[in-house]
Amino acid sequence: MNPPSLTGSGVFSSYLRHLRDIPFVRRADVRTKVARDVYPEPDGVLVIKTPVGTKHFCVELKRTHLTREIVDSFVERTRTSRESWILFARLVGRPLGERMVASGQNFVDERGNLYLNIHDKLVARTQGRTVPRAERVQRGHGVRAAGYQALFTLLAEPSLLNASVRAIATHGGVSRQTVNDMRHRLIDEGYLTRRRNHYEWIVSRRVRLVEFWLAGYAATLRPALLVGSYRTKHDDVGALEAWIAERLRTEPMWRWGGAAAGNRLVGHYRGQTTTIHMVEPPSNLEERLQALRDPRGPLVILRAPGPISLEGDHRECVHPLLVYAELMASIDDRAHDLAHLLRERVLEVQWAR
Repeated sequence: MNPPSLTGSGVFSSYLRHLRDIPFVRRADVRTKVARDVYPEPDGVLVIKTPVGTKHFCVELKRTHLTREIVDSFVERTRTSRESWILFARLVGRPLGERMVASGQNFVDERGNLYLNIHDKLVARTQGRTVPRAERVQRGHGVRAAGYQALFTLLAEPSLLNASVRAIATHGGVSRQTVNDMRHRLIDEGYLTRRRNHYEWIVSRRVRLVEFWLAGYAATLRPALLVGSYRTKHDDVGALEAWIAERLRTEPMWRWGGAAAGNRLVGHYRGQTTTIHMVEPPSNLEERLQALRDPRGPLVILRAPGPISLEGDHRECVHPLLVYAELMASIDDRAHDLAHLLRERVLEVQWAR
């Protein structure tokens, strides 16, 4: 069943307009009722009529900020499908567009960037159209940092889903109104359902919900949590970790994050960046760590998104979901490999409980 917010042709109008502008497209429409045996379940079916016949594409609609993780997930989930797929997104920038084309995946965004390949006989490609600055400022991203912090709280501890709003807010370090707003949004977006006073996750939408969280963390929450990047006298990561542990031994409310945590949780890769999360960084933090601000420095300090973030399975690390998001926000391909390993060995196991 399609999420309520995705029904109706108005949702797809801007994408269809751009597709109809393609010279070889005689007609383009989206059907929102789809066969139940299609997996993964599409948000609709695009029907395109051309001089050489009619072609059907399963549609996946993304209304959040598009990230590499979302693109990779889409490619992985659809590459073995018997159906042809097309991604509808707000904006597909050039790097992600190149990635989609290289993977043979069709896409179209609200600005008219697109790639459409019909049996290698009819091919259309447009790239380079961006969102005007005034429109970006006016539209925004829809969810603020506190909202993503509330979402993280619910994902990190599923048992809180049916707890009181006050309890969720306390664990997440956000307001009760923020919790209420996020619950309503999750219902509207088809990620959550409510039966009387009982909430349940829609399991079939979990992959997209995690993508929603990753995009929100990278674009909105992480910048709000960032204290700064620093350089210290230690070039070796082992020596740096020992130095930090010694200097912060009287600070109980901090944990390792990013690759430092991922390495502790599943091994595999450490990298040169050291990330720590602190509930409340002390005013003399730079002095204590003898650290100098440097936007490219290997030491990254972030505030912890609520008390729940310090409640991971490993007493020295933040919650695995936060580690995963930080790794995926990195530009390091090996950090992404570590993230996928963490998801497979830790997060998927937790979600299956």
